[in-house]
Amino acid sequence: MVNRVLVGSLLGVIALLVVVIVVMRTGGDEEPVAAAPGATPAVTPPSQAVSPSPSPVPWTEGDCLDVTALAGGSLAPSSGGSPETVRQVRCEQGGARILRLVDRGDGEQRCPRDTDGFVDTPAGLGEPRTACVRNLADPHPAARGKGGGVLVAGDCVLVSDEGDVRERACADARGPGRVWGLYKKKSQCKDSRGFLDYHYAHRRTHPTHPVVCAGPGDTATELGAKYDNGTCFRKPATLSTQLGGLIFGGLDEVSCSSRSAWAEVVASARVAEDCPARSTRSVSDDHHYPGTTCLRTLR
Repeated sequence: MVNRVLVGSLLGVIALLVVVIVVMRTGGDEEPVAAAPGATPAVTPPSQAVSPSPSPVPWTEGDCLDVTALAGGSLAPSSGGSPETVRQVRCEQGGARILRLVDRGDGEQRCPRDTDGFVDTPAGLGEPRTACVRNLADPHPAARGKGGGVLVAGDCVLVSDEGDVRERACADARGPGRVWGLYKKKSQCKDSRGFLDYHYAHRRTHPTHPVVCAGPGDTATELGAKYDNGTCFRKPATLSTQLGGLIFGGLDEVSCSSRSAWAEVVASARVAEDCPARSTRSVSDDHHYPGTTCLRTLR
């Protein structure tokens, strides 16, 4: 009898354990929720550290920049950037290479002759410097007469009304404003025979060669002849001076068949001495290059 009671008790305990195990595996009375077919289970991504952007490093000789130097001292981005925010790039990407770093503003006197342009180093990258750069491909403004880089004899300049001297590309082999030489004194603006006709000495900021001796057209802002050949004018009002006749009010164009036609344009030249033999008079305009209009009087 005792054995039967013990066996019955053991069976009861075993049954109770089975019920507890089933409840634990099924989460109690809640039914498990099956995932929808094709659904992607949500995954919590592990935390990722944000890599900081590389800090700009000081420029060094041999570095390449994403900029192209142009005539007149201007800069153009070479890879979608901005000339105001020049960046270092791999030289395979093009742009310009730094030939030398000089003190800020010393490019004209310390950069190599083949420098195409000047770029100031960005703020915050050490001592302010100026980079002498050369384009990795054409154009090369440093070439004589092309309008950029270090100013030398044979280049061309534009002199503003305020006297500022700025290099520009030459229109032809003689100007406008072709530089005869760079000197220390204005009195040196001459050749072996004496002072040069139609050449003028202009001052610039430079420690050793502050005088630029430039030829005709140095103040011209309009390139190309002012009048076409064959254009006729009526006789203007003039005033005779030691330097020649001064015209008041400019030239009035008329038909060459008109009885009031006074002179006809036969050529345009840098200076009056370059006018052809059939020209009997000439008129000068400092704002054009060539600035001399060669005329043949009709009556």
